[in-house]
Amino acid sequence: MVLAIVAYFGGIFTPLYAQYRAEQIQAGRTRKAMVRLSPESPATAPRESHIIGTTSQFVFLYDAPTRKTRIIPFDNVAEISFTNKVGQRKVRQLPR
Repeated sequence: MVLAIVAYFGGIFTPLYAQYRAEQIQAGRTRKAMVRLSPESPATAPRESHIIGTTSQFVFLYDAPTRKTRIIPFDNVAEISFTNKVGQRKVRQLPR
């Protein structure tokens, strides 16, 4: 019975939350980040992007003005800085 309840609410909540997050990101209502790539990186990153998510190997970025999504390997990322609520940057160095 408990498993059925969890499966039911998981089947409803997960798609609704995913849709909500997608709308927030596309509308530009999420925290922005500046991604600086390493000099040897062949990839390009939008100047200021919304981070959709990450895995252990990739960062997923969304550029709202161009409506493009970029998937960049973490090996190509030198730095990610986030804009906080008052517009200041908080820099986070990636460990090497």
